[in-house]
Amino acid sequence: MNMSRAFVLLRLVVAASCAACSSPVQIESGDGGSDDAAGGDGATDGGHDAAPTGCAATCPAGCCEGNTCVLPAGQDWSRCGPPGKTCGACNKGVICSAGSCDNAHWAPTTLLTLTVTQLYVTAATCGDTISTPDPYAQFVFDDANPPRTADTGACSSTTLCEPPSNMIQNVQASWLTDGKTTFSGWDNNTFSSNEACWTGPYSFPAPLAVMGTYQIPVNTYSNPGMEFALSAQ
Repeated sequence: MNMSRAFVLLRLVVAASCAACSSPVQIESGDGGSDDAAGGDGATDGGHDAAPTGCAATCPAGCCEGNTCVLPAGQDWSRCGPPGKTCGACNKGVICSAGSCDNAHWAPTTLLTLTVTQLYVTAATCGDTISTPDPYAQFVFDDANPPRTADTGACSSTTLCEPPSNMIQNVQASWLTDGKTTFSGWDNNTFSSNEACWTGPYSFPAPLAVMGTYQIPVNTYSNPGMEFALSAQ
């Protein structure tokens, strides 16, 4: 073999070796880049990815709180997330479902503060023919253990008011969806027994929606009833 032919063969070997080196190595580690089969952060990196480690590698069903795997049964508004991802917080007291925050509904076990913002009665419904009613709101929670009755303060000589001492604490969200809570408007009488102006059980659809205000009945300003707000404790 002469020298020129040997030099040509050497150049071909080097070129082939370099072509092999320049091809990117595809490692399907699961971060969602273009070099992955599916899932992850969605970045287009086309390069080398590190395999998942720690909780992310050993938590196929729950989210990760540090190195702790939080399974769906243990997730709530304070720690909620999809499998293998970091747990996050939802709005306080709402539902965590399948690793996602449902910020539109209260979790059934959430304790709420119920604030009566409007109470409406009429002299006729209170049976008061002598004076203007002094109304207050009353709640009977039959699902509480033991069953519980809670009253607001009474307004003075009016039919429409925001009662004093109008905040009722420790109201479980599920109590407002099971039809076992009685809502009432009462007339506070000084010289005789108090009179019920209107009363009856009422239930909201489950799960309880997160709303600005709730009304019983639907049109409080045309019918005796009340309007209230809810907030997580």
